[in-house]
Amino acid sequence: EYLKQTPIATFKTRLQTFVDRFVNHLPGTNNYNLVGVDFMFFTSLRNMGIAFEGNTQDPITYDMYVQAIKEFCEDNNHAFVDCEQRLFDLVANNRINYPRLYNNSNHPSDYANEMIFETLKHEYLYAMVG
Repeated sequence: EYLKQTPIATFKTRLQTFVDRFVNHLPGTNNYNLVGVDFMFFTSLRNMGIAFEGNTQDPITYDMYVQAIKEFCEDNNHAFVDCEQRLFDLVANNRINYPRLYNNSNHPSDYANEMIFETLKHEYLYAMVG
């Protein structure tokens, strides 16, 4: 959506459509109306040049999409985990050099993906158990 510069209102509508379609494909025995369905949304890394090198952003910024999904999750009681912020914190605290987070300027490295998984595990999965 970010790359296509989809308007934020359309983005939120598409999020709701996604959730609705998934719920509507569940079997009737799921008891959705009784127990609900958990959805978890999370961030990954934005473009390296924009995130760390001061490159120009598009008119609808990645942060605007992050804010929109946070609001969508809050409004609909879905989980939201800001994995990107965890990676930014590692860089800000000199725990890692930002190029190590990327395979190329647009794709997270194996290390970044592992950190995303660990963040999800810690922030969401363990929180659900504990």
